[in-house]
Amino acid sequence: NGQLGSRHYARHRERGDLAIVGEPTRLEVITAHKGDVWLQLKTTGRSAHGATPHLGRNAIHAMSRVVEALETDYRVQLNLRSHPLLGAPTINVGAIRGGTQPNIVPNECVISIDRRTLPGETETGVRREIAALLRQRGLKASFDNLRLSPCHPLETDPELPLVQEFCRAAGRKRTRGVHYFCDAAPLAEGGTPSIVFGPRLTISPSGAIRTSTPSMGLPTVPIRKWDGVLTELTGEVSDVRAAVQAAALRGPQAISTHQPTPTFDCGLCHKDKHAGEIDFYSGRVKALGLPEVVAPGRNAPEP
Repeated sequence: NGQLGSRHYARHRERGDLAIVGEPTRLEVITAHKGDVWLQLKTTGRSAHGATPHLGRNAIHAMSRVVEALETDYRVQLNLRSHPLLGAPTINVGAIRGGTQPNIVPNECVISIDRRTLPGETETGVRREIAALLRQRGLKASFDNLRLSPCHPLETDPELPLVQEFCRAAGRKRTRGVHYFCDAAPLAEGGTPSIVFGPRLTISPSGAIRTSTPSMGLPTVPIRKWDGVLTELTGEVSDVRAAVQAAALRGPQAISTHQPTPTFDCGLCHKDKHAGEIDFYSGRVKALGLPEVVAPGRNAPEP
């Protein structure tokens, strides 16, 4: 979950005019997403035999008070903040680990937390406010980072000309925000304005098109409009020196419209160039005026 491909692309490839990151947005045009801070907090106690717990100091008990503070007081603090597209930041204690067996007082307990951030918030600021909260409650915990790289929020100006053109092609009057983090922020930090766009679907083993996993119970979204929006956009800006980048499955795939024959870097078969446009969910390549091909190793459903 480190977005290594998009970070490498942003550092080593030339900047584009717009990056389109493929995520399941239900064909909404996304110009903002939350950032993500993963932290590990550890409380330390003192071991003792379970028959004489008064001789030890229970690290799990100490951590339970930390969890309570995060899930109550800190959550209330976060709900007082808001972003017009993203709402409030959030906190989730997602994992806890401590102790070895029932008859030993645990000397260590660790939790992993997920803190979703808004534009303007930083990991340093998140650490500072959690530490302040714990101090107010008389609690102690050490911090460690679980991320290899920072995962900052995305906030792309919806008034940019290419974003406006994309909204028009997608039939959307305004842009929206999503709660998750994706490759758009690393690409934007590399100097390429980024948006997120795509249908919400997967291909089942039988070849049927459905959304995400059956257990999620989400309505099916067709891919035809998604293909049409990208085709229309690349056609209408072909007279502009613009590189429209798409990211899906294996990171950003670049679609270039300023070359004599539109081409893209294929992340499915790892060939350098193909002509046309790819549906990353089915593996089907829809060439712009060229024969249709299917990427190797993919069984594309019937149209």
